[in-house]
Amino acid sequence: MGRILLILPTLWGAATLVFFAAHLAPGGPARSLLGEKATPEKLQEVVHSQGWDDPLLVQYGRFLWNTFLHFEFGKSYFSQREVSEELARCFPATVELATAALLTAAVLGVGLGTLASLKPGHVGDMTCTSVSTLGVSVPVFFLGLLLLLAFRNLPMGDRHDLALEVESITGLRIPDAALAGDWEAVRDAARHLLLPALTLATVPLAVIARMTRSTMVEVLQSDYIRTARAKGLHPARVVLVHALPNAAVPIITVVGLQFGYLLAGAVLTESIFNWPGLGRYLTEAVHNRDFHAVQGATLLTVSVFLLVNLAADIACLWLDPRLRKEFR
Repeated sequence: MGRILLILPTLWGAATLVFFAAHLAPGGPARSLLGEKATPEKLQEVVHSQGWDDPLLVQYGRFLWNTFLHFEFGKSYFSQREVSEELARCFPATVELATAALLTAAVLGVGLGTLASLKPGHVGDMTCTSVSTLGVSVPVFFLGLLLLLAFRNLPMGDRHDLALEVESITGLRIPDAALAGDWEAVRDAARHLLLPALTLATVPLAVIARMTRSTMVEVLQSDYIRTARAKGLHPARVVLVHALPNAAVPIITVVGLQFGYLLAGAVLTESIFNWPGLGRYLTEAVHNRDFHAVQGATLLTVSVFLLVNLAADIACLWLDPRLRKEFR
């Protein structure tokens, strides 16, 4: 319950930081928007039209009113379109990329971590350690460039071939193509998604593998696991039915955190692969000094991160009766 109650104060704090950061930029938002060569007359015109000549507290109250009560972020200075419309267009691309990366990282990470925990110090354990070390050591931009050079036959930008258009239902390219029954478009979208997802999956794969290994090593030394082995149960049943579910809570917590990080931190991957998602949108907004777009994208990122972690906490409560008892 405490985590739920903290969501609104956290969003308020993020909104406050974003608002005042825009006004702390050298020369203020108007100077940042128009550049250093703008004339005083043009600066005054923009300041008045945006209401930036009002007292700062009045602007702050107006910002909170529009953002929290009406969910309005204003128009983008650069495109002159509503920021909420642009976020609705680019956010599904990030969700699709982050989901594919997380599924890859979770399957490989849990598999490697479980394998490493069976015989600590042996080949499986050393393989897990090597993969984890490489995953957190190799820069994302370097790995992305290597994959682009190694797989030149795969698409190097965007989400799909422009000639293969399908009706947007969910905003997710692969499900939309599948719902339309266009399997050529499904294959094309999967080919576009493959390299960005592999690149983005490296860091969460390493983190999940390490957490799975350390948790499984501890669980496999428990009394009930020794009892299950003494009863003559098959080793695979002992690991998959008895050990892994009891190690699931910390693993799910880490997976939830990593999904939040993927949704919020895919900036480099989306820039390298020209992926039209939230990360690239935020990068372009910062470059263009588009403060309405920056504010909207930042608050959306914070909101999604909080909700994903809340969902992970709820899943842990559902899986572990001990946590439910403490919660009550």
